Amino acid sequence: MRCLDRIVLAAGLVGLWWASLTGCTGFDLPSSDGSDWWDPGDGGGAGGGVESDYCELIGAADTAIQQSMLQALNGYRVASGLDELLYSDTLEEAAAFQARDMYARGFFDHTNPEGEGPMDRAVAAGFCSPRLVGENIAYGQQSVSEVQAGWQNSPGHNANMLRPDFVFVGMGHYAAPSGTQYWVQLFGTPFE
Repeated sequence: MRCLDRIVLAAGLVGLWWASLTGCTGFDLPSSDGSDWWDPGDGGGAGGGVESDYCELIGAADTAIQQSMLQALNGYRVASGLDELLYSDTLEEAAAFQARDMYARGFFDHTNPEGEGPMDRAVAAGFCSPRLVGENIAYGQQSVSEVQAGWQNSPGHNANMLRPDFVFVGMGHYAAPSGTQYWVQLFGTPFE
C-alpha cells in the first residue's frame, strides 16, 4: 500500500492561503490533457445540492465508489463519536480532478507540478469561503475498504478523517487503464 503521510493542513498554511484566496472567485482547474478544462463529472451530484447552514450546498456523490467512500468515512466518524461530514459537489470536483491529474501527469503529492495544493483546488472548484481544507491521497489500493483501512492506520490521514472541525468532504477516485486506482478525500470548512 502506498499513501502519502504528509498532509496539507497546518493552520499557518491555511491562514496564508486564506488571506490570498478569500471569496469564491478562484481560477479554473488546470487541464491535465492540454484542453482548457477537464470536467470530472456533472459537478452536480444526484440532486444538484440542497441548502445547508453554510454557504456551501449539500451535494451527493456522483458514483457508487464515491458514495462507498463517503459511507466508510462517515461510519468511521460516527463510531468514533463524531458527526458525519456533509457532502460537497465542489470538493468532489476538485478531488476527482486531483485523482485523475496525479495519474495523467505522473506525480503523487498534495501539490501539483505548478505548486497548487488542496486549498487552491477547492477554491478553483468554487468551494465557498474556505476557512480550513485538508486532503488525503492514496494509490494502488483495489477497494474502498482497503484504502479506508490504510488511511485509518496512518496517523496523519487518520487525523484528517477524525478532525472535528471539518464540515464537508468530497471524494475523488480514478481507475487508470492499467488498473491502478487513485483515491482522494478533500475536506473543507467554510467561514460562517
